[in-house]
Amino acid sequence: GMEQSALWFQGSTGALVYKLVSGNFSVSATVHARKRTDPNALPASNVQLGGLMARDPNGTDQGGMENYVFIVLGHDENDISVETKSTTDSVSDYEGPTWPSGDAELRLCRVGSTFSLYQRAVGAGSWVLAKSYDRPDLPAELQVGPNIYTAFDADLAVRFDEIVFRDAPDPAEVVAGAVHVVERFRQLDGARAGLAQLEEGHRVE
Repeated sequence: GMEQSALWFQGSTGALVYKLVSGNFSVSATVHARKRTDPNALPASNVQLGGLMARDPNGTDQGGMENYVFIVLGHDENDISVETKSTTDSVSDYEGPTWPSGDAELRLCRVGSTFSLYQRAVGAGSWVLAKSYDRPDLPAELQVGPNIYTAFDADLAVRFDEIVFRDAPDPAEVVAGAVHVVERFRQLDGARAGLAQLEEGHRVE
């Protein structure tokens, strides 16, 4: 839980428990957001969220800028939401559509320079792509793991069931994001190599 204000936004930092991960990966967790003062109640104050993050280690704590992507669950400026955020040189771009509960399964995948952020109801069969970010600027090795942050009246406890790391997304996940990726490749020079690789990925069992 968090009692003090600490924000993952622009150049500010919140809390992150991470391991260093290189190259392609997938990390998933079941996330539960509640009030710290009342474990049965949903977060009610603005900007109280937690989830999964991938961050450039050379951040403001190291004299650099903040560069990361994440997907989080909690109370944004409006209501209970699953929020996605991409911060480039300490400038944050985010959106937080409404989510129907204080529980969600979240997943963050990296394939090359593409970060795909997925969400689903706990126990649901298929993942839904919440957002995809192209971040060729991020280094090979990133800090990856659960994050949490609050602004103003901090009253948040985020529970993570089973945080699962994989070396690379499994084929089903790649397929789930394939339409988006294919669309992106069409817009790039040298797209064929990328598409060939993607199709090869589909065939791998």
